Amino acid sequence: MTRARPIGAALAAVTLLLAGCAGNTVTGTGRALNPGAGTPTVPGGFPSTSAAPGASSNASTAPAGRGVLVTYPAGHFSVMMPTQATERSEPGSLGGASFTVYIAVSVSGGNTPTEVASEDIDQPLDPADYAITLRTAVGEFGSASGATVDSQTPTQYRGYTARRAAVTTPDGRPFTLLVFMYSSTRLFIVFASAGAVYDLVTSTLRFLP
Repeated sequence: MTRARPIGAALAAVTLLLAGCAGNTVTGTGRALNPGAGTPTVPGGFPSTSAAPGASSNASTAPAGRGVLVTYPAGHFSVMMPTQATERSEPGSLGGASFTVYIAVSVSGGNTPTEVASEDIDQPLDPADYAITLRTAVGEFGSASGATVDSQTPTQYRGYTARRAAVTTPDGRPFTLLVFMYSSTRLFIVFASAGAVYDLVTSTLRFLP
């Protein structure tokens, strides 16, 4: 469990950062997942839902009605998103553990965000700790964003240990949050409008080396 504590806190940090994007407010620090684990240090400046025009560099037009293909080699993924995405990476640390967060944010009509994030961690997490880490991360996301986590369930995403949650934003919009462990040192997070957009993102997400 020694390694799980800093890694769990690092995961909490990335969910807080993602929540900042979703809630259009960004904070510069995350909270520890476990009491006494410390406070992750994460630089501020992550994109809000008011994405800067033209900020994306790895987008190409997709077939009609299917949005935009975003390829993010540093984040180890490609995915279809509703509009061009703003991409950002930031390092963070917790004691001796270091991690890097990679986020792609697409903003569509009504200032609606669609977000995909990956996080690389330099200390492996014990697979036995995946479930509790993901469950706590979903709770941290709700607390940080001000959104209501209506329900959450353990699940599998393409064979990976995952947690899916139904989320309602403060203005009443329904979203789905998916968090899953790709490996002991890499995790992914998807946050998208419930229904067709979430289905688009999760069905087209591809992992890159």
